[in-house]
Amino acid sequence: MSINQIFSLYLGVVGGGLGLVGGVWGVQEIVLLEWEVFYLGGMFLSFPIILDSVSLVFSGVVLMISGVVFWYSEFYMAGELYPSRFYLLTLMFVGSMSFLIFVPNVVSLLIGWDGLGLISFCLVIYYQNKKSLASGVITVLMNRVGDACLIMVVVGVSCFGDWSLFYQKDLGIVLSVLIVVGGLTKSAQIPFSAWLPAAMSAPTPISALVHSSTLVTAGVYLIIRFYSSVFSSDFVGSGVLLVGFTTSVMASLSAVLESDLKKVVALSTLSQLGLMFCAMSFVGPVVCLFHLVMHSLFKSLLFLSMGNIIHMVGGSQDLRSVGGLYKQLPLTVSCMNVSFLAMSGVPFLAAFYSKDMIVHCAFEGVYGGMILFMFFFSLALTVPYCLRLSYYLVCGSLGSPSVLCYGDSDKDGLFPMIVLVLGSLVGGSVFSRVLVPNFSVVCNWGGFLAPVVSLFMGVYLAGVLLKFPGGVGGGGKSESFWGGLWFLGDLASKPVSVVVMSVSGTMLKSCDQGWVEHMTSKSFERVFYTASGLMLTSQVSSLKSSVLFLGGCVLGVLVFGQF
Repeated sequence: MSINQIFSLYLGVVGGGLGLVGGVWGVQEIVLLEWEVFYLGGMFLSFPIILDSVSLVFSGVVLMISGVVFWYSEFYMAGELYPSRFYLLTLMFVGSMSFLIFVPNVVSLLIGWDGLGLISFCLVIYYQNKKSLASGVITVLMNRVGDACLIMVVVGVSCFGDWSLFYQKDLGIVLSVLIVVGGLTKSAQIPFSAWLPAAMSAPTPISALVHSSTLVTAGVYLIIRFYSSVFSSDFVGSGVLLVGFTTSVMASLSAVLESDLKKVVALSTLSQLGLMFCAMSFVGPVVCLFHLVMHSLFKSLLFLSMGNIIHMVGGSQDLRSVGGLYKQLPLTVSCMNVSFLAMSGVPFLAAFYSKDMIVHCAFEGVYGGMILFMFFFSLALTVPYCLRLSYYLVCGSLGSPSVLCYGDSDKDGLFPMIVLVLGSLVGGSVFSRVLVPNFSVVCNWGGFLAPVVSLFMGVYLAGVLLKFPGGVGGGGKSESFWGGLWFLGDLASKPVSVVVMSVSGTMLKSCDQGWVEHMTSKSFERVFYTASGLMLTSQVSSLKSSVLFLGGCVLGVLVFGQF
């Protein structure tokens, strides 16, 4: 057993211990450890650590998934030239997330928050090519918007005399909106959704961490942690709900039309994040955290399964050329299908418990018919892209025969997936008793029929997609719009590039080729041309000019010599 595997087991044991402690910890019991750093002018900076069921359970899940990913990296990154650099960046990434989980102080929280953003940039550009560099720039710029919002929150909260949001019950609309916008940037919600599919340039183990339990969940966790302070206004709650189901619908529609394997999985992550924001508005932070934990389990399983498939077929990510793998990779494909079933909300799997709670609470609340329709439509769209992926990978045609020489024989690649399969199968039942032990709903026909109708609607849409694989919208701009995140990628990059190019062109014409050139280079040219002309004239002129020149020099010496 290698050192990396021993460390993976250590992370898993520590994560399991934290999860166990969080499970037996009382829901209302909170321990706050605080160290005062300095006190100045009525304001003090402290370093607090919060221990409650939320932080302990979520940190336990993060560490367990990190241990699984470290073990999987032993197999996936076997040919890496600099493995220590990869493991060090990954460890710093996990450390930043753990720091964010346990710190309720907004100033200290910035350390983990900025650490996630900067280290994610290093991991996205890990392969050091033009595509990964462009993806890394989009990722870091989008995340810097959220960083700026949190810095403004620090300035605003300083008016209360304490930088800890844990004690503040009403921050006001401005500070609440800034915190929500910061969370939206980290969780890639509209209009900041373009960076999440671009971040797929990172290695697959990093994608499993980023898209399951660390970077994209940091925004959700931030709002969950300060829920009572942020959601004191109905305006904020309505805005979060609108952004959530709009993002979920947009990402699901793009996923059913996408052909890149990793991008489909990234878009499914975006859809589930939108569902979490809807859950935060429908039922509150506890059920949202429950679905966040379930999402961490089945999404990390899906990423590792997809990474194993992509690794075995020589790096191909085209859905249309990677198929018929059930005979060659039966265990990998089976694990992938378990993650699809769990994500679709099949009864008694991971996401069934959390989605069932969200659906019942949506029916019990006072919401408009259009909001409920869009919400259930986004739920129904989860099934088509899951069935579409499963169908192509199991029953599709194999475009490359290189997979025929591989199989499910590598234990380092299979062991992490088997562990996550167990989590996807029984995690919902276990964590429902830990996080929401007293949750109860009033069963009605609407709450019972809505998930069933959504499931059958999704199956029907999947059949339509498989019947018309070229699309039913006629292609062209409409399909590019629905399948391209509503042009958010172009809207996020092209306006900036157009403005920069326009300003640079104006400066070129007005400055470099305009008055600056006339005032500097051309001005010196005229002065030197005139001076050289006078000198030339004096050298080739007659005796009279020479005498006058010498007389002027003598006169100058006599005049200035008197001083």
